[in-house]
Amino acid sequence: MRRLLAVGNGRAADAILRQMHQYKHDFAITVFGDGPLLRDRGWYTDHGIELHEGVRVVSIDRHARLAQGSDGSFTTYDRLILAIGMPGNNGLSIPGLQMRNGLIVNRSMETTDGYIYAIGGCAEVRDGRWAAKLDKQAQRLAARLVGESDGVDLTETKDRLKLAVVPKLDVEKTKKALIA
Repeated sequence: MRRLLAVGNGRAADAILRQMHQYKHDFAITVFGDGPLLRDRGWYTDHGIELHEGVRVVSIDRHARLAQGSDGSFTTYDRLILAIGMPGNNGLSIPGLQMRNGLIVNRSMETTDGYIYAIGGCAEVRDGRWAAKLDKQAQRLAARLVGESDGVDLTETKDRLKLAVVPKLDVEKTKKALIA
């Protein structure tokens, strides 16, 4: 099982977690957040999410895919979602990722590191003509993550994402996630 680490527990993290649980996926999900929870702890337990409440991520080693919590804990990840609000407000910096007013992402919310995604206030979409509300960002990101395990290659075109289909793909599920 792959490990998905979400950093943040505000609206952006909540949006992606809601989207992920609409689909069957192969991720064990862990959430680190030091802000107030938008949902009760039982929701996280019911959805199989490991919650580190009151713990913020203080450093990330991109090459080892390792995050350190403010409580001294270490967590590995296969995919990392940054949902940390405005960059610079949380003290977390990740050397090597492109940044202007936020972490530069494509329309699939992927940063320049193919294993790290950003959503919400910390993300700046590379294509200035494309802007999406938080729910649409979460939808795109969930489709990307779920699609990876189904063997989907989401490729950006000028105005929308294009699916490259492989035999084991659930095409309808993925199309719904992208188009809705």
